Amino acid sequence: MSLMIFTYHQASGVPQGSHLGPLLFLVFINDLPRVFKYSIKLLLIADDAKLFCSIQSISDSETLQDQLNKFYAWSVNNCLELKLISVTLFHLPVLKIQLY
Repeated sequence: MSLMIFTYHQASGVPQGSHLGPLLFLVFINDLPRVFKYSIKLLLIADDAKLFCSIQSISDSETLQDQLNKFYAWSVNNCLELKLISVTLFHLPVLKIQLY
């Protein structure tokens, strides 16, 4: 009987499939809400992050871009890969309804 053992050193992250994995992940991303300021709202669900904001002007869009840049820098500093495939822009136009 032959047995091959491979070892892999992981510099960061949370062991997947462990009982403590979800808790350790929450501890790992605990400082993420401090990255966002101004009118940016952050919703963390499991390993997903949802960002919400209202853009009324060019200044608001510049603020959003600045916050996204900080989010990217945070992810690089924490060795977390962002999956841009799952990025979605959801636009809700303001409709003016005339009431009689």
